[in-house]
Amino acid sequence: MHVLGTHGFKRASNGFLNTYSNNTSYKSPTPPPGARMYLPHLGAADPTNHVAFAMQPANPPDCASGAIKLATYTIASNGYLSTTSTYQNMPNLAITTPLAMKMAPSGKLLAVGGMQGLQVFHFNGANPITHYTNLMITEPITEVFWDNNNHLYAITLSYGSYAVSGKLYVFTVTPTGWSQAPGSPHTISSPSDLIVQPLPR
Repeated sequence: MHVLGTHGFKRASNGFLNTYSNNTSYKSPTPPPGARMYLPHLGAADPTNHVAFAMQPANPPDCASGAIKLATYTIASNGYLSTTSTYQNMPNLAITTPLAMKMAPSGKLLAVGGMQGLQVFHFNGANPITHYTNLMITEPITEVFWDNNNHLYAITLSYGSYAVSGKLYVFTVTPTGWSQAPGSPHTISSPSDLIVQPLPR
C-alpha cells in the first residue's frame, strides 16, 4: 500500500479552521492490477468520524485505466485515516468525471454529481459503500446539497464543451426509495453555487 498526503484542518474554539499537519497521511486502498495506487479526488464526511473519497486509479504522474470508485475511511482522534477499502469491495461510479459529492445529514446516503449526471450510494460507516441508484438524471451536475428532511438538490451548469441551461433539480431520497419532486427541474439563469438554509421556525 502507498502512503499519500492530505490537507488536514482542525476547528478552533472560536470556529476558525487551522492547518493540522499531524498524522494526516493515509494509505491508498489496494489498487487494481495495472495501477500503482489510487488518488483521492472528492471527499465527504459523515457525523460519526468516517469520510468517503472518490478514487482514481493512477500510475503517477499519469492516471491508470479503470473505474473511479468510492472508498470509505475511519478518522481516528489524532486525525489519522484508516481504511479497509480495496478495488474489490469499492463500488464503481457510473460518473466518470465527478464534480461534487455530499453526505446526507444522517450519514446514510452519499450523493455524487458530475458530467454524466447524479447518483446516490448507501454509506455504511467503516463498512464498504454500496450501490443504491443508477444515474437519476444524465445532465452535467456541478453542485449537490442535502437538507435535513431527505431532500437532495442539484444544479446544472454549462461546463467546458457541455452547453446546458441552468436547472435546479430536487429529489426526495431515503435509504429505501427516491423520487423527483413535483415541478423539478426549475430553470435558473447561470447558477454557480448551491447551499441550503433551513427556514427559521
